[in-house]
Amino acid sequence: DGLTIQDGNANGGTHTNQYSGKNFPRKAGGGMANNGSSPTLANLIFKNNFGDNGAAINNRISSTIHVNVVFSNNSAKNGNGGVSNDNSGSPKFINCVFSENTANHYGSAIYSDGSSPTITNCTFSANVATAATSGGAVCGSGNSTTTISNSLFYGNKIGSSTTNVCSDIKNLTTHTTTISNSL
Repeated sequence: DGLTIQDGNANGGTHTNQYSGKNFPRKAGGGMANNGSSPTLANLIFKNNFGDNGAAINNRISSTIHVNVVFSNNSAKNGNGGVSNDNSGSPKFINCVFSENTANHYGSAIYSDGSSPTITNCTFSANVATAATSGGAVCGSGNSTTTISNSLFYGNKIGSSTTNVCSDIKNLTTHTTTISNSL
């Protein structure tokens, strides 16, 4: 509560660390990596972190709860998402701000593959995914659903475009997104 996590760098390539019989990819979660755990994170700032999948946070098989968390200027240069949710789990994002995060692939703010995040009262601004077919802010893949309510999206980009509908939200294979009361 009340911490700033910054300048983390998950650049370990294809190697993994092992703890309690679980493998943790060294290239995931520049600020924090959750593997089979579900912490509650409140009143934090994640900024200037780097990692291939989840520059700020990688949630793998985790249902982390994020409340009043700011994600700013995190960079997934070789992968997906400021926050990456992988391999099941139902993370929650409540009253969070995602601004100026970048990803070379999908979902510069949040990328979910096989996870079903719930996003409530969040703001997404000036997030950029450089791949022309990606979601500038939120992108989902795999047999799962992203639920978004009461959230604001503006100024997000894919490549250099701000007019493409996928600049904000993109669904890939078998993923769905439910949106209510959001702009």
